[in-house]
Amino acid sequence: MGNDIQRVEASSIVNDVNQLVEVFKSLEEFVKYIKGSTFANGFKKNDDQGHEVIEDSDIAIAVMLGAEAGLKPMESVMLGKRLNMDKYGAIKLGRSLGLDYNVAMSKIFTFQTPDGEPTYALSAEIYIYLCNMYHVKRTTIKNNEPVYGYYVKARNTDTNEVETSNVPLDDDEAFDETGNLRKNILWLRTGIGKAEIAAHKAMCDNEGLTSLTVVRAVKDRITSVRFERKDTGYDEVISYTRQMAIDAGLYPGITSRGTIIRNKKDEPAGKDNWMRMETDMLMARVNSKGTRACVPERTINTLSVDEAINSDNLRPTEDVDYVDVK
Repeated sequence: MGNDIQRVEASSIVNDVNQLVEVFKSLEEFVKYIKGSTFANGFKKNDDQGHEVIEDSDIAIAVMLGAEAGLKPMESVMLGKRLNMDKYGAIKLGRSLGLDYNVAMSKIFTFQTPDGEPTYALSAEIYIYLCNMYHVKRTTIKNNEPVYGYYVKARNTDTNEVETSNVPLDDDEAFDETGNLRKNILWLRTGIGKAEIAAHKAMCDNEGLTSLTVVRAVKDRITSVRFERKDTGYDEVISYTRQMAIDAGLYPGITSRGTIIRNKKDEPAGKDNWMRMETDMLMARVNSKGTRACVPERTINTLSVDEAINSDNLRPTEDVDYVDVK
């Protein structure tokens, strides 16, 4: 029984190979027409002597590879050498999502595992597309809103000069269970003068509390979106912060580990441009993480951009500036 199965499988492989040979033969005339036209320019390459050549086999294989990915012959010819195995995988994945091949090639990025297996990072536009496809409701809760830190402000007992700590108070030190500043903390803002400071200190002394005067500064920024999918019952709030983006190498700044991430491009002029870039970037990351969580059946074997960049076990198959991926 086992030998019979092996013979059938071997016969099937031979038939497939024979069919493939016949396809190559039928392509010969088509390849000649293409080679004699300007459409062949996309297949030019240099041989070992540095001479420019166009191989018949390159055109034929591109057409056949394109056919496997659902492309028409002339679509494959127009792509030329750009239609390689990485783009083939991206196009196939894009087709499964209902995407045009041009969109798939520009918005799906290929990475390789240590074993040489491909995996893919999708742009945030595709994640939004998937949310719309599966009727995922997205409700923005916070859009690049500031996250404040409260820093202790006191006088140096030796110099009598006002000093501010570099380390913010922990949230449990600064806030009570209702989310308000604790009674013993006085935020020094507009309208708070010596009289208010003295009154606050007297109140703390009377209640046995240690009076702390603090200043407030933005220590991070956050975007949060609620993702709801009725058919599966998924309902979660996904958040992403500027610090997370810096740690992922997506934004310039100082990482949680103390290393410096510099901008890959010339800095755009003006604070407004930076704010707009930051807002778009944070929302893009939230859409990426949220969609992968609530539409897992369509994002298997895919990575978010920051996962792909941070992994020591993956390498990109082409140079892409992922900072601008939205």
